[in-house]
Amino acid sequence: MILAGDEISRTQKGNNNAYCQDNEITWTSWELDENKRRLLKFVRKLITFRKNHPVLHKRKFFQGRPIRGLGIKDIIWLKPDGCEMNDEEWNNSYARSLGMFLAGKGLQDMDEEGRYLHDSDLLIFFNAHHEDVDFKIPELNEFKQKYYLFIDTSNGENLKQIKSGDIYKVKARSIAIFTTEEEEE
Repeated sequence: MILAGDEISRTQKGNNNAYCQDNEITWTSWELDENKRRLLKFVRKLITFRKNHPVLHKRKFFQGRPIRGLGIKDIIWLKPDGCEMNDEEWNNSYARSLGMFLAGKGLQDMDEEGRYLHDSDLLIFFNAHHEDVDFKIPELNEFKQKYYLFIDTSNGENLKQIKSGDIYKVKARSIAIFTTEEEEE
């Protein structure tokens, strides 16, 4: 969720109920320095990405069930070793990093005109740990799937393209997002 002004690093300085404030805590400064311009560009890029990927705004919740004919589930939660998480692993208090595979090719949603929506598959790695974590690119079917790096929030783009079985280092406290189709800038 984005509050107006977050995209240009506006802050309420920790005040979670600033409605009664009429001062710099609630005012938005539209004077953008270079850092604020970069953040605004980054947020615009993420908004465009979300709009272009219907798998990120499905009408129905993911079920974690296999998709007929594809041999994969609609959503798969992954450990850094590339294997699917089980119920017990969800309760590990020390788990600080996980991956998520979203099967865009298995969408069952339709657009306003009754046509089935299509999307690329997405692979997202979240690293909330204070150390870098190596993530193994999962092997979800018999094919070596190729993925293209859309964004790495650490600004450390190591590789543009990876495939199943490869290792990708996700920097501490960052997120890396991959798609099965190369994104246009």
